[in-house]
Amino acid sequence: MKCTRFEDWLELHGEEPPGPAWEDILLHAQTCPDCALARKHRSELLETLRHLPAPDAPPHLRTMIALALDEPPVQESEGPGWFDEVLEPWLRPLQVGLALACLVMVVFLGTLPREVPISPHSARGRLVAQTPTPPPPATVVAAQPSAERPVNISPAEVAAFMKRLEEYRRLHPEMELPRRAVPSFETVGYRGP
Repeated sequence: MKCTRFEDWLELHGEEPPGPAWEDILLHAQTCPDCALARKHRSELLETLRHLPAPDAPPHLRTMIALALDEPPVQESEGPGWFDEVLEPWLRPLQVGLALACLVMVVFLGTLPREVPISPHSARGRLVAQTPTPPPPATVVAAQPSAERPVNISPAEVAAFMKRLEEYRRLHPEMELPRRAVPSFETVGYRGP
């Protein structure tokens, strides 16, 4: 039976930074003949790949990319569907009618007076004016306990927090990289990678 522990670890973890698990695998590979042979073949393959020249790009690669970018989007259906035949003749008049209705509504709302006077015969005119309720005295407001009280933090706690923050930033360098702007929607005619 062949031991594939070294190859299995490489398949699962790839080229991630070495850690205690990688050191255990290397120790195992020193004693296991199958894993030692796999490690030797891997190092020989990597050395051979380092010495290979970069492949040449095909001469027509640029024109193929330009043609692929200039192609119109692929149509899903060949002929017009029922939507095009039945509903499309009604859409243009409906769009124009809705636009005109919105314009008439804006003009109508713009001509309305800003303040509507109260008529003496309305129900509101017959009501007796109510006296406003006085605000609570200042002593009552001051006596109520505050929901949030300031907390005193010692300089040692601040230094410990800053040390933990620097350790976190060191372990997570991707947090310091600027974020790329990614569109939140797909634009018309755009075909992603």
